[in-house]
Amino acid sequence: MLSRDSVDDERVEADVLWKFFRSKFIGKHHCYESDVPKGFPPEIRSSILDAAKRLVKKGFLEAFPKQREMVYRLNLKRIDEIKAIIKKYFPEVNLNLF
Repeated sequence: MLSRDSVDDERVEADVLWKFFRSKFIGKHHCYESDVPKGFPPEIRSSILDAAKRLVKKGFLEAFPKQREMVYRLNLKRIDEIKAIIKKYFPEVNLNLF
């Protein structure tokens, strides 16, 4: 997880990808926009939402409207690239879910 004193854009994006990967937000599973920053320190929550929107533009996350807000999920077509980004910042984790 991020430390409270440093907010590096790539690290924030890696944290968002790790949260989505660990929670298995792939395929039919998704995360509401209001739930994306949950579990992160309060002072970086706006950075988390910005990172999620950047990841959509980069193609690592898919976003679509559902009911009253946007929902996000990992792009299954780029799962190998997502694993490489996560492994760069979290070398100790096991990524053998897929």
